[in-house]
Formats: sequence, C-alpha cells, structure tokens
Amino acid sequence: AEDAGIRREDVFQVCVVGNTCMHHLFLGISPASLVHAPYTPAVSERLVLNAEDYGLVGMLAIFTGIANTIINSGFTVALTNKQDVTHKDYNAVFWFSCFVGLLLYVVLFFSAPLIARFYNRSELISLSRVLFVGFFFSGIGTVAFTVMFKKLMVKEQAKIDITALVLSGLIGIVFALKGWAYWALVFQSVVYVSVSSVLKCVIAPWRPSLEFDFRPLRDMFSFSVKIFLTNIFQQINNNFFSVLLGRLFNATWVGYYSQGYKWMLMGNTILCGMVNSVAQPVLVQVREERQRQCYIFRKMVRFAVFLSFPLQIFIPQGIDWIILLKLPDRVKHRGKYYQKNAAYCDDDAVPWHIKAALHGGFCHTENKIRN
Repeated sequence: AEDAGIRREDVFQVCVVGNTCMHHLFLGISPASLVHAPYTPAVSERLVLNAEDYGLVGMLAIFTGIANTIINSGFTVALTNKQDVTHKDYNAVFWFSCFVGLLLYVVLFFSAPLIARFYNRSELISLSRVLFVGFFFSGIGTVAFTVMFKKLMVKEQAKIDITALVLSGLIGIVFALKGWAYWALVFQSVVYVSVSSVLKCVIAPWRPSLEFDFRPLRDMFSFSVKIFLTNIFQQINNNFFSVLLGRLFNATWVGYYSQGYKWMLMGNTILCGMVNSVAQPVLVQVREERQRQCYIFRKMVRFAVFLSFPLQIFIPQGIDWIILLKLPDRVKHRGKYYQKNAAYCDDDAVPWHIKAALHGGFCHTENKIRN
C-alpha cells in the first residue's frame, strides 16, 4: 500500500493465498496441530462475524444511546415516581415520545452522510438509516413499558423480552450465516426493539387516545430534566472512547473495545437489572412508611451482596476454566488480565446496585428518612 501511495485505512479488503501452514503463520496462530496426525488446522471454517462488523455498529452506539435518552427524557422515571397518574399523563408522554422518536429518525436519516464522512466509512450511510428505524418503535413502547413497570408486571416483561430476544437472535444468526456481515447485527437490533415495543403495547393495560395535550409534561419536567441530563452525560461517557477509536483508528479497534467492554459489564448489568426492575415501583409505593422502606432497601442491598460477593471470589479464580480453555494457546498468557477484569467487573456490582436502588425511589424520600 505504501509503495502504491495508498493509506492503510483506505484498504478495506485483502486476499491472501497460501497453504494451511502459511495460513496459520500469517494469522499468528500456532501451527503445532499440523505437525502430527490427523493434522487438524486450528481454523477450519469461515469467520461469520469479525471485529470490524461489530465495530461498524459500535460506531453508532453513541447516537443510539443519546437518541433513546432524548426519546425517554426522564418521563418514564417521573411517571413511575408519580403516585396519582392519570390517562392524560400517560397520553402526553406517549405522543411526545412518538413525535420525538420520529423527528430524531428524520434528522439522523439526513445526517447519515455526515456520520459516514466523520468516520470515513461510506457503509455507515445505509447502515445507520436502517439501524435508526428502531427510534420510532422505541418511542411507541415507552409508555407501555412504564405502565407495566409501575404495575410490577415482571413476568409479562420477561416473556416479552425472551420472545423478542429469541426471534431477533434467530434472524441475526440466519443473516450472519448467509454472509450479510454487519447487516445481521443491524437487523437483529431493529427486530428486537420493534418486537419488544409492539408486544408491550399489546399486553400493557393501557391504550392511547387521539388527544394531543402536552400540558401534563410541565408538572413532570422539573424532575425528569434531572434524569435526562444525567443520562445524557452517562451516554457520552460510555461511548466517547468508541467515537475516538472510530475516528482515529478503524472499525476493528472499535469492535474489540465495544465487545470487551460489554462482556466486562455483563454480570454487573444483569444483577443491576434484577434489582432495578422492581426497586422504584416498590419503594414509591411505601414512600410514606419509613420503617418499611428502610427494610425493603436493606433487603435489596443484601440480595445484591449475596450474589455479588460469591461471584467476586469464584470468577477470578475460575476464569482459567471458564474462558481460557476456549482460547488458543497464543493468548492463554493473558489469563491474569482476564482475572483482573473479572474482579473489577464484579467488585463494582455492589455500588451500582446501591445506586440502582437509590435511583429507584429511595433517594426521593431521603429527607424523610433523615428526619
């Protein structure tokens, strides 16, 4: 590329031809398995999805995160925190979310060439325009989710999430096996959001009306704007490094970083979701009962600690059996890194669970508890 005057970042595809041994050496894979019978190569199938595919989708994560935050605008938490919620309150938030979701899609649809130019990847034009379709469906399902969340319809939400996850996963696998590369990830994401939102609208015990009255939003704005600004800064903080990697390096680096970051926080996210799915509605219901609220809060913290501490001990010690057995010899020397990563991930679980419980309603009555 240098001899031809071409920059390395402008090279998108390379074809390398060689025998099995040369193939292993070129990829940096030990050819030890080729020395003795039955001469089994370490890689015998094509790579369905590579780091670059995940990186292209990861480059758009900041737009998806900020857009979903704007669509929600903190009104989900505000509605859950409000005790006497009327149909007009739900209806105002529903139409606000729908209009904002549609507006954001239109704006980002025409901004797609600018996004592609920023990352110097033309594929992002069509990719982003399809991926951002989920904004509209996300807006439709916002209030339905809030109604189910407020009424503690946990079982129904679990069924919806599992259905959407299985269906979108199957579609993603089929598309990946057919060689659609990053399009498999895009359609998987869009199908998950669409199916999840539609099912929530069908199952939730509430229906919108054609009454466009946004005055109830004023009463919730003073509270929701705090949640909104906090979430905006959180999204920027979580995705800023992916933007830098995509701009200064390439999609492959973004893919490695985004997937590694996701798996590092996977356990913490699952545990936090278990508490957060019931924390706010329960604590709001007992906001006038100080003793009972403290009792519930302590039970949530105990539950988080009960799950987090054993995992903190087990995962770093058992990481060799869990992960390293699945890795090739050339990366097994990085076992200490995975141990530190696992320890960090799980050690952070307890503080995040406490924050989840606080975010879920305890903080709204801290003045009463202090008294």
